[in-house]
Amino acid sequence: MREFTYIGKSIPRVDSLPKALGTAQFTDDMVLPRMLYGKVLRSPHAHARIVSIDTSQAKKLPGIRAVVTAEDTLKRKFGLLPRLRDQPMLAIDKVRYMGEEVAAVAAASEDTAEEALGLIKVEYEELPAVLDPVEAYREGAPSIHEHVKRNVSFTAALQRGDVEERLRQSAFVRHNTIRCVQTTHCQIEPYVALARWEEGKLHVWAPNQSPFTRRRALSNLLGLPLDKIRVHRCYIGGAFGGRSDTFPTEFIAALLSMKTGRPVKITLSRRESLACTRTNHASVYDVRLGVSRDGAIQALDIKGMLEGGAYLSSGTNATGAPGNAVEALYHSESFKYDGMRLYTNKTPSSMYHIQTTPLIMLVEVMLDLLAQDMGMDPIELRRKNSVGPNTVTAGGSVISSCKLKECIEKALELSGWKEKYGKLPPGKGIGIGCGQSASGFPLGIRFGSSAFVKFNEDATATVISGIVDNGQGNENVMVQVAADELGLSMDEVALVNADTELCPQDPGSYSMTATFVSANAVRLAAQDARQQILAVASSMMEADPSLLDLKDHRVFLKDDPQKAIPLEDVVRLSLLKGSPPLGRGTYIPKPLSPKGWADPQAGKLYGQYGPTYTFGCAVAEVDVDMETGKVKVE
Repeated sequence: MREFTYIGKSIPRVDSLPKALGTAQFTDDMVLPRMLYGKVLRSPHAHARIVSIDTSQAKKLPGIRAVVTAEDTLKRKFGLLPRLRDQPMLAIDKVRYMGEEVAAVAAASEDTAEEALGLIKVEYEELPAVLDPVEAYREGAPSIHEHVKRNVSFTAALQRGDVEERLRQSAFVRHNTIRCVQTTHCQIEPYVALARWEEGKLHVWAPNQSPFTRRRALSNLLGLPLDKIRVHRCYIGGAFGGRSDTFPTEFIAALLSMKTGRPVKITLSRRESLACTRTNHASVYDVRLGVSRDGAIQALDIKGMLEGGAYLSSGTNATGAPGNAVEALYHSESFKYDGMRLYTNKTPSSMYHIQTTPLIMLVEVMLDLLAQDMGMDPIELRRKNSVGPNTVTAGGSVISSCKLKECIEKALELSGWKEKYGKLPPGKGIGIGCGQSASGFPLGIRFGSSAFVKFNEDATATVISGIVDNGQGNENVMVQVAADELGLSMDEVALVNADTELCPQDPGSYSMTATFVSANAVRLAAQDARQQILAVASSMMEADPSLLDLKDHRVFLKDDPQKAIPLEDVVRLSLLKGSPPLGRGTYIPKPLSPKGWADPQAGKLYGQYGPTYTFGCAVAEVDVDMETGKVKVE
């Protein structure tokens, strides 16, 4: 196996120093010349019709530069796909959740902007609200979107085999339900957006998971060509799926900037960030699980109901993800998943890392219960049913490599499971849980990543990639990969990234795609640049490029490392010849399934859901106070 210098090693991250010193520029740290401050007026009702909006008094307040409502927009809506666009960036005819954006102002100071909000008069006709997904699905429930029947925003389904017949044949069956409430992603950085309209071009800074997705959405909403919008790189304080979408905040900041001709920054309070951006989906899962006498899973029947809030957001992906997660974890002779997402009068829900936790948790608990029913060690039940390499899931995904069983064995070894399970005193316990996550999912033209690598005349290098870093170290990964491929130190590799004007297309930070997709593009670009260097060096050394290697600023003969020339000389000769070394790489995942990629949004339910999968196993040892019920994780 190839030896790496940086990949797989614990090394300081390239962004550690500026963050530790406080010099890293997050969006709210930025102050542009002549910048104005924006504030948003939000709905006090969960569901109401807007009768009228009077902004006349707010416009008269000294220091106010602009006031906007839906009447100042093209009244276009946001959604991941054209046919699924349902969210206006400023409420048009009615509000559908408490905190929805109704109007906004821009002023020379935050205090003036806040005062102006109090001068905007909105008359509402309050409507019945529905705040629970089960209630939202009942006949006669308040209709949140008039064109939608029974408030169903999206459905996803998978099936293999006859689950009813297999359940009847099962020796042991468990039927359980779990309900999880809506929670927030709780990113460390409160949400903020800064926009500058200058010479017919819109510049935007905002925490996001995909600059190119953000640019496309703003283009659709504002009616601007893509080349008239630039989303800039900025430091980002966390995402966890909650920065997937485009938010009203950056749209409103852009609208106010275009109206005033000055930069506008809108910083949400912590309360607004928690209540008015995105949450994860509250959910109800009803699961039946049957096993044979020897413990083989015969049937897994799942009915899921997700609470999506007032708008669809990224719910198309979230609806099917739980079923995809379970089908790729344990083999079942028959499998059925029915997922339904419901509109409610709450904050819109989006993707969440990991969206599938409640369902996998329930399945893990049910395996433990079935093991008790059978008198079997829960480890043996998992060993027997864990997926392995080259598994084909119920939905048709092919899992190429899989180390789930190895993960289980390693967890048992490290935790001392055999010595502890069933042998701990009252109030103490030990438990196990497995999980998996697909590295990405089909994103159409946004699924692939491209990157460039160029050498500078002093033989340092610059990587250009669209990858965005939300704090998890994606930027460091790109530098590690390039440095290893080019034989340079990490200090000698610069990175330009997450800027839609300067960088090639990239999917963004979705479902662990950075290392698998974006870093592969950087790897290919670095290899391309490396080959160009070796081709030039071969003429200088009168040796075939295949006989040469590159490391530590030297090109040398593999069989005789003492015969070498400085890398800088090779680069300078390339520049003199008019062929500067510029590596290019593109990586687009290929489906392993003969059915191609699954696309639930287009009605194609079967095929490859993820290009590759990551598996894990965790053991927890706990101490429970038998009087209070307080749990301490030991």
